[in-house]
Amino acid sequence: MQIKRQLFNIKNSSFVAVLLLCLAILLLSVFTSSKEPQQEIFPSGSQMDLPCFTPETGDLGAIMKRGELRILMSAEEGPYLPRKGSPIDFEVEVATKFAQTLGLKVKTVYVKRFEKLLPALLAGEGDLIAANLTITEPRKELIDFTVPLAHVKEQLVYRATDPPMDNVSQIVGRTIAVRKSTSFWQSLMTLKELYPGFNIEALPESYSNEKIMELLVSGKIDLTIEDSNTLETYRSYRDDVRVAFDVTQDRAVGWGVRKSNPLLLEALNRFLNMEQLTRRQTIPYWDDLPGIEARNTLRVLTKNDAASYFLWQGELMGFDYELIRKYANQKKLWLEVIEVPDHKQMTEMLIDGQADVMTGFLMPSDAIEKKGVAFSEPYHFTANVIVARENGSALMTTDDLSGRVIYGFANSPGWTNLQLLQKEKGGFTLIPIGEDLSVEDVLDRVNEGVFDLAVLYRHEVEAELKWRRGIKMVLTLDDNIPHVWGVRASNKELLSSLNKFIRKEYKGLFYNVVYRRYFEWESDKGSKGVGRSRDKNDQGLTPYDDLIKKYASIYGVDWRLVAAQMYQESRFNPSVVSWAGARGLMQVLPRTAKSMGIENLTDPESGIEAGVKYLGWLRERFEQELSVKDRQWFVLASYNAGLGHVRDARRLARQKGWNADRWFDNVERAMLLLSKQKYARKSRHGYVRGREPVQYVRKIKQRYEAYIQQVKVEPAVLPNNIKL
Repeated sequence: MQIKRQLFNIKNSSFVAVLLLCLAILLLSVFTSSKEPQQEIFPSGSQMDLPCFTPETGDLGAIMKRGELRILMSAEEGPYLPRKGSPIDFEVEVATKFAQTLGLKVKTVYVKRFEKLLPALLAGEGDLIAANLTITEPRKELIDFTVPLAHVKEQLVYRATDPPMDNVSQIVGRTIAVRKSTSFWQSLMTLKELYPGFNIEALPESYSNEKIMELLVSGKIDLTIEDSNTLETYRSYRDDVRVAFDVTQDRAVGWGVRKSNPLLLEALNRFLNMEQLTRRQTIPYWDDLPGIEARNTLRVLTKNDAASYFLWQGELMGFDYELIRKYANQKKLWLEVIEVPDHKQMTEMLIDGQADVMTGFLMPSDAIEKKGVAFSEPYHFTANVIVARENGSALMTTDDLSGRVIYGFANSPGWTNLQLLQKEKGGFTLIPIGEDLSVEDVLDRVNEGVFDLAVLYRHEVEAELKWRRGIKMVLTLDDNIPHVWGVRASNKELLSSLNKFIRKEYKGLFYNVVYRRYFEWESDKGSKGVGRSRDKNDQGLTPYDDLIKKYASIYGVDWRLVAAQMYQESRFNPSVVSWAGARGLMQVLPRTAKSMGIENLTDPESGIEAGVKYLGWLRERFEQELSVKDRQWFVLASYNAGLGHVRDARRLARQKGWNADRWFDNVERAMLLLSKQKYARKSRHGYVRGREPVQYVRKIKQRYEAYIQQVKVEPAVLPNNIKL
């Protein structure tokens, strides 16, 4: 009530003052006008602390009517040179994307000083604060925060020319300078209670982060504190400051909105939940096999096609995928598959440390090798073949190509051989195909008579012949073209391990079974084995996509995540009953469904609603300040093992000195310990088969990430039940 009363007073008592101030500024501009043009300091589409604003505090409906989302930022951050990884760049990028999903324009409103951001928001100068704002309890009393955009540590910073600092005892007798309006000030108050032997200096609020760094480097202040994500940006262009140690653990950073704007907050959270869940982690690693094993994850680049890697009826498939998955399983590694359209981009990502192995029927290349890639031994051989319509005339030799028109990709060996043959014999026409066409597109055109003949790789054609008719291979041009996997040349142990795997598996039982699944076919008996939907626009993951989307929208969940979980729970079979009595597509216990007012779990719609509603209920049991991803992993673990066991695991993680706010490599480790009597008897909820929820979360995460790559969707912003 106090905040609302303050807002009421601002709106009414300040109107006359604002009007008079506007008049004064207008008169002042007349007397101080210059014939010289003034340089524009802030970009168009922004305003800088303009006093003549009309306060607007309306919720999402008013913003939609206005057609503009106003983002409040500190003037200290603008104008600025955009830097890779800059937290401000990131927030502006994400906020702009949110606005675009609603068809809104973005207006950046710069406030002179950082401590004026909250008052400006409350006064209606903007709609949200995007300023790398740490979520603190005092701030939460005044405004609402979205789910976190990031988690940062507050770190003590010193001059690079000073002796190294690495522990808190070294700050005794020294002075740490920060602005009072920042969260750093309160952190120092807390630190001083534990270590009273240092001094605190309050810096003027007008000082920007950059100016504070300059004061530090010049020796005018002793020490300061900065957020870890901002320091990462500084490191990209300066080397005169160093981090001593972390002053805090991870702290959530979010956007601030008025408490009177719940619809805007709901829309922002829905957007950020999906945006954060689907944003791929891009921390580079260049380590060899021991490092990969320590991380417990093998990152693999591949292509999305019928031979390498694809989705079929919710299942992940592909010849390359099954082979590399077999290798990962043997090494007890989780597999992270990254879909990339071409080998050129794969090479760049591999060299940049974004992956460990590149696959997708890669051929050895001197050009790629010179970039720092080493190739495995061949795991597959192919040929270039000419394909024609099934009822077309037979081709026995290259002489039969006379008078024909052949289409092909200009970067293939078959195309090069045909060019040489054309120079030697002539008599046929070559037409290059654009890289935007897929193998399926080419075969469609051959079947429809748009293309006379086409030259393609044999394995690609064989993979398509598993499910289609109307085309045939009529002539082989060259054979024994090797396919290999690629790794960084420095990763010698990984290369040796892959070669050992290939030598063992090549033409063995597993290899042959998988090969027949994708490439062997019987032309007289039609389609055999694995197939795919013929409709390229069919983006279905399950037989129940529409129902999943309906309830995912209501409860603010990414429907692809629900689909991945449903596969894990029931393989899309609504009649499944677990040993514990869980039923339906989402394997919900009848008593849990009944508590939510749902009875018939074997009915697909009821089963889906129960599962998704339960996911939403579990999500509310965890702190909003958790990272979006970790909050979701805690939810999935609770869905599988029970909320109580997850709480026990978080408690145990804290006792072990692990991060209780991180699932992977932290709380999941504690969950595994709860299957041991030593730890189970000291926990509130006792024994749990810890390996089951750990595997459950990992498998759903892996499938979900694959579904994200296969089915692209825009983040859902407005739920069905919100009316503007």
